[in-house]
Amino acid sequence: MDFIITLNTRPLKAIECKFSDSNIDPSLSYFKKKFPDVEALQVCLNPKSEYRNASGIQMVSALSFLKELV
Repeated sequence: MDFIITLNTRPLKAIECKFSDSNIDPSLSYFKKKFPDVEALQVCLNPKSEYRNASGIQMVSALSFLKELV
């Protein structure tokens, strides 16, 4: 896990960053199982596709992710 955004020590968002498109990282999947209400994202430079898996983890491009910050 690369980043965890918190509020009053409670996790709100977990972010895993990857250079290349790959499967969802196992550590992110583990975290999502432990904290099912926390938004989980895997950010890739140029993923083949953007999607949300059955666990609710979202695969997004870096561009899409950064646009949401503005």
